[in-house]
Amino acid sequence: MEDRSFLMALLLYWRGKDRESLFNLFAPFYYDFQSEQDKVRVLLPIHFYRQTGDKSLFILGPYFSKRSISEQTKFIFPLFFKNEDEKLKSKLIFPFYWSFQSLTEEKKLHELLFPFYLRVKGEKDQDIYSPVFWSYKDLKTSKGILPPFYWKLTESSKTQIGFPLYWRFFKKDPELKELEIAFPWIYLRSGNNSFRTFAPLYWGRTKEEKGEWNLFFPLLFQSEDKKGNNKCITPIFSRFKDENGRIWGHTGLNFFLREPWGGKSEIFFPFLYYRGEPDFFKLRCLSFYLEHHHDQKHFETSLLPLLRYRRDSDRRQIFVLAFYRDKDPEVQRGFFLNYFWRKETALEKNSPGLQKHILFPIFWSVRSEDQKTTILPPLFALHEKEDFKFSLLTPLIFQIKKGGETFTTFFPAYMKRAVPERSWTTHFFLFWRHQKGKEAIAGLFPIYRRASFPNGSSLLLPGFYYLKEGKETQGFVLPYFWDKRGPTQYQFLPPFYCQFSRPTWGFKSLFPIYKFENQEIKETGIFPFWARTKSKGPEHFLANSHRFLPFYFYRKLRHGTDLWMPFLLARFEKEIIEENQKTIRGRLFLISYWERSAKSSLTRLDPLFSFYRTPASKGFAMPTAPFPLWKYEVKGAKKEEQIVEGTFFPYFWKRSPHLRKNLFFPVYYSKKKISEESLKEVSQVQWFLAYFSSSDELEQKRKTFFFPFYWYFAEKGKSIRVLIPYLREREPQMTRDIFFPVWWRSQKKESKTSVFFPIFYKAYQADLKEKTIFFPGFWVRKSPESSSLLFLNFLQKSSYKTQEKSTFFFPLYWQESEPKKNSAYLFPLYFKYTKEHFHSKIFFPLYWKFEGVDTSIQIVPPYFKVYSKQDEESTTGFAPLWTYSHNRLKTAKSFQLLGGLMGIEKKEGKTKFTLFYFLKI
Repeated sequence: MEDRSFLMALLLYWRGKDRESLFNLFAPFYYDFQSEQDKVRVLLPIHFYRQTGDKSLFILGPYFSKRSISEQTKFIFPLFFKNEDEKLKSKLIFPFYWSFQSLTEEKKLHELLFPFYLRVKGEKDQDIYSPVFWSYKDLKTSKGILPPFYWKLTESSKTQIGFPLYWRFFKKDPELKELEIAFPWIYLRSGNNSFRTFAPLYWGRTKEEKGEWNLFFPLLFQSEDKKGNNKCITPIFSRFKDENGRIWGHTGLNFFLREPWGGKSEIFFPFLYYRGEPDFFKLRCLSFYLEHHHDQKHFETSLLPLLRYRRDSDRRQIFVLAFYRDKDPEVQRGFFLNYFWRKETALEKNSPGLQKHILFPIFWSVRSEDQKTTILPPLFALHEKEDFKFSLLTPLIFQIKKGGETFTTFFPAYMKRAVPERSWTTHFFLFWRHQKGKEAIAGLFPIYRRASFPNGSSLLLPGFYYLKEGKETQGFVLPYFWDKRGPTQYQFLPPFYCQFSRPTWGFKSLFPIYKFENQEIKETGIFPFWARTKSKGPEHFLANSHRFLPFYFYRKLRHGTDLWMPFLLARFEKEIIEENQKTIRGRLFLISYWERSAKSSLTRLDPLFSFYRTPASKGFAMPTAPFPLWKYEVKGAKKEEQIVEGTFFPYFWKRSPHLRKNLFFPVYYSKKKISEESLKEVSQVQWFLAYFSSSDELEQKRKTFFFPFYWYFAEKGKSIRVLIPYLREREPQMTRDIFFPVWWRSQKKESKTSVFFPIFYKAYQADLKEKTIFFPGFWVRKSPESSSLLFLNFLQKSSYKTQEKSTFFFPLYWQESEPKKNSAYLFPLYFKYTKEHFHSKIFFPLYWKFEGVDTSIQIVPPYFKVYSKQDEESTTGFAPLWTYSHNRLKTAKSFQLLGGLMGIEKKEGKTKFTLFYFLKI
């Protein structure tokens, strides 16, 4: 009896519990049943919930949800519908949004948001359509139109056209170039090198071996090379990075520096300076300065000119206006007003040290173990240090002794300096004598100087100098100079005579006649006008020439002559070229140029015209700069091989046996290419204002635009045609027609789809043998394994594979059947639920029946009966008057009146009475 209970209150509330289940009933609005496998909750007429095993069902007013492992269904009547099973996911938001996604191997998605876009997405491709936009994408290709922009991207090429101003063509082939034009933007790339400009403001260039630079005049300059160095400079900002990772620059008046190891600096000129390292930082703000090391060994701060304090380990420094003190364990130093001192601690311990005292400007005293200095300005000074002694008694005596060197002066009469190897003496700075070994020099300034040395002597007098060393001499007797020493020798008697000789060349001149000679040429001339040059070797440029400047320069060539006339800016040449042809060339005043030979000719008059003729070509251009307004060129000796290029601005053309180009800028362009073998047209491009057409028969590609109304693309069996608002697409395995925004049709080998939005939708998949049809308020899908039907507020779904069937008629009727389960509901009166070991049936408010494995409940209000097969216990009653219970196994009986107001209970031969609910006797 402990595992089972039953409670009834006034026939409206019922509660029952056994070992396997629990139920609550508040008639006729609320019912709740729970067991290990099943859960059912009903709140009439707006709520229903059921969960059994791996399935759940939920209804809340117009919202319906059903979920299992293989299938999910949700909808909010009549706006929203969502269904998902093993093969298909569908979503409808009426009437604007549709979505159908196949979960089979094809993995296709159809998504429509009326009237904005339609998307068809597969595992390897994707299409998106809208009234003004179209795109297609697969694993290798991406292309689309967003008028006036068209693009096509493949693994090896890119084509982008923003008609008519923007064009971009790119191929991965390193020998071909990438070209991008968006007036005035131009971008050109070859391999890994590129050049770009947005004239006249922006210029940029990238070279593989040097890096990259960009200039946006006058606002920005940026560059980067392959070593990691980069620069970015603007009027208010700059940034530099070197190959070591250091970064520095400025922002306005703020300058910054970043080190790769973590150090950084900030300078806000002239107010703030900050330097930070991993182990210390420095800060300066106007006259305030602070430096702190994280190891606590160094600290420094100052507020100039009032205060400065510094700490280095065991050293302390303090400065306050006219007082300074610096102390550490070894040294003390400082000043007070004009008194300065320094003491080393070792001196205070009676050991050698250094001690300085200065009373500026009256007295200086420095004492240490090896030196002593005393100064009483300006009369007396004494300094002694090891073998060095300095003595001064102003203004008469000055002496320095350092080792064996002595310097003594009795100012101004006498001065002497002597060292062991040499000596120097002077009297009144006029007579002086220097002696060093066998070398001696004596002089009387400024009249006389004589020197003697081991192999010669020299003498210098006013206007005369003579030096002799062995047999070589050198000197001058003004104005004559000579030098006959070593390989370079010369004699000068300016301006009449000059002779200069070197081992490889020599020069002689008896003004104005001169001679020059080296290993290559020998030249004679009259300075500065005339010269004649003979060659010792024919390779020299001046060989066999004579000139009379500035009138002419003439030279004789091996097979001709060459004449220059600088005052006319002219040059005339005659020679025989390799083909043994006599050739004449000429230039006059830099603007006229001509060349004549038996087989060719050239005439230019810059910038007016240019004309040339060769055996294989001819042509002319007018003007010659900056670009020709009238031009005609023919290249090729044979007529069938000739290439013709011409310009009659703004018309340009090029014609060859296999190519023809025409450009009437900026209105018209055409290009036709003919096969060399079959003489058939293999490609063509035409452009006329808003019309563009191209075809390539070898690659089977075609394009046609009439912006913005007509677009056509074809490629190896595939074609796309757009005639706004109509789109047509054809492929070997697929056809598609779309009339935006209402009609859409697609047909493939294994599927068909038709849409007349928002009225009609139809789809068929041959591989699944599945059909789908949709009208407003009606939707049906059928396949060999399942079927679904939605008609207004009626929904029916069947699975032939699992033998499951669901039927709904909102909001009154719902029925669901499975091989081992069956449920039916007619709100709010009828409820039926059946599974393998449980049956229930309710007909409000007249009849209830619940039957489980060992328990059954029957209610015909106000009569009820509860029976347990396992315990052979039955409970009957007539609510709310009496209740009778009988257990045959335990021979127990009980009887209650008015819900327990009075009762009698017999169990195991004992009898108990109940009075007023709680009193038991």
